[in-house]
Amino acid sequence: MCRSVLSIVNEFDNITTKELNEMKDEVLSIKESVTSSIHKCTTLHNDLSQFHELVQKLEIIRSSVL
Repeated sequence: MCRSVLSIVNEFDNITTKELNEMKDEVLSIKESVTSSIHKCTTLHNDLSQFHELVQKLEIIRSSVL
């Protein structure tokens, strides 16, 4: 009986370890996705800021020509 209990406990430990590893992999995947999204948003923000500056400069040039 003791062996069967130990066997069940060991099996449970293995399943738990497997599930924890799967959860860890999922968390890492989500972290990578979030990091990538942040990078894309930062790049977009920088691009839009540069575009905004160009539009302002064009407005200044346009108003000085008129």
